[in-house]
Amino acid sequence: MGVIEGIDPKNLAEAGWGVIFASNANPGIREALKELLDYRREQVTNKNERYYREYSGERAYRPGESTVQFLARNGIGPGPADKQSRRSSHKLEHDTFAQATCPIHGSKSF
Repeated sequence: MGVIEGIDPKNLAEAGWGVIFASNANPGIREALKELLDYRREQVTNKNERYYREYSGERAYRPGESTVQFLARNGIGPGPADKQSRRSSHKLEHDTFAQATCPIHGSKSF
């Protein structure tokens, strides 16, 4: 897992950054993260707007959805990251699992 060869994983403007929300997540979670999301978007999009990805709303992970289904619905194939978009299905697979299993995602205490 990680970024493709030749990309510095510590430089978000090169590596990109994204977040996956569950479709049934409390809307307050995104609002609570707004400052971080805005900051990451600013860091990442200096080189290319496509290097920031937010999977929420219609693009969010749906409970019961497999990783392959999530990726296909969002136009991402399995395998290594695309050099243009910097999206790695391995990273998305991990994040999808974390969103699906993390008990705080529906919590108001976040």
